[in-house]
Amino acid sequence: MVNRRTPELLEKIKNKFGFQMATTNWEDVIAERCDIVVVGSPVGYHHIQTKAALEAGAQVLCEKPFTIDPADSWDLVGAVRRTGKDVIIAYGWNYRPMVVQAHQLMHDDGGIGEIEQLTIHMASATRELLSETGSYPDADPELIPQAETWSRPQTSGGGYGQAQLTHALGLALWLTDLRGQDVFALMSAPLGAKVELHDAISVRYTNGAIGTLGGGSCYRGAGNNRHQVYLRAIGSKGQLMIDLERNVLWRYRSPSDDVNVPLD
Repeated sequence: MVNRRTPELLEKIKNKFGFQMATTNWEDVIAERCDIVVVGSPVGYHHIQTKAALEAGAQVLCEKPFTIDPADSWDLVGAVRRTGKDVIIAYGWNYRPMVVQAHQLMHDDGGIGEIEQLTIHMASATRELLSETGSYPDADPELIPQAETWSRPQTSGGGYGQAQLTHALGLALWLTDLRGQDVFALMSAPLGAKVELHDAISVRYTNGAIGTLGGGSCYRGAGNNRHQVYLRAIGSKGQLMIDLERNVLWRYRSPSDDVNVPLD
């Protein structure tokens, strides 16, 4: 069963993927008491839809980010404990082979020790999408989302930070096990955009480490629209760098322990 608000696009999705049932009302999906529910709606709807699915007895796969308001996330944690069902957040990069290798280098044989500094950078071709001057290059041209999905704060909850930078943050937190304590952010919304296109964030983590988290909406077509994702961690025993744009993975602990992982 599939739900989408626009009847014409809903019919296309139903026919393309062979759904037996289709509806423009998401509550109809919940009423069917499905075993599994995928919440792929704008983030402004994640809380209410995920909670409804859990309480209807479903296991839930939710698009990232989980919610914008931390109170809503903790409410869903309570719903998981109460219902005995699970919620899985879709962070696909964490399962890429080079990222799994990076995790091993960070955690096997002492890794790089206690992390002292962390740099996270991401840029992707969302300049046109978030400013409503064009579409996202990876979007299905027949199923373009409505503008409010990404570029209206009431629905999207924000711009680049929630739409894209959460990918890099999810990767970094999994690799390092760090958790933020103090955060200060600057944002920029050129082109008259209703949501931010660029983010510059300073973070102090609970273990005392400090770091930066930067995100930018680059131009469609730049670098063949490849995601520009870079992470560098410096610790008490060494440092690690992973670059998903250029396929580089490197860990340094000493001249005799300098690992540059060969990647295709």
